[in-house]
Amino acid sequence: MGILDRFKTQPKWKASDPAVRAAGVQEIPEDEQDLLAAIVREDDDPRVRRAAVSKLSTVAVLADTLGRDADEGVRDEAAGVLLDIALGAYEADEAASLAALDALGALPAAAAQKHFVLVAKTAQRESICRAALGRLGGDQKALGTVCRRAEIDAVRMAASRA
Repeated sequence: MGILDRFKTQPKWKASDPAVRAAGVQEIPEDEQDLLAAIVREDDDPRVRRAAVSKLSTVAVLADTLGRDADEGVRDEAAGVLLDIALGAYEADEAASLAALDALGALPAAAAQKHFVLVAKTAQRESICRAALGRLGGDQKALGTVCRRAEIDAVRMAASRA
């Protein structure tokens, strides 16, 4: 490293202070998914990883984070982003929404069921609603909730017949 390299400014997400790194992650453009994924995998501080997860849209990285991160807050953030993708909030394509729905299946059974009900009731695509409905199994309470509250008529009918 040359003497001039010491005077170059580093991006905030490389700072030694975790609070500064977390703030710096918010400045990273969302199209820098590889950089955000690297931060999620490598940073020691959960606040920084949580900030990076909130900007991720890569289902595979989010699913990996959901299954492997040591911090519950980071895992919860990953589950929340996956839920948003499944619901269609990020204008994800159908394949990404289905992959996000599959990744949510890795949650503990009660949490996964809760997410499946929410997706079945409110997802923007009927195919995603039906896929979530199929994951509810024979849970009559969950099916009843979908039957009463689903936004898509065909999904309500399918829940009533299940």
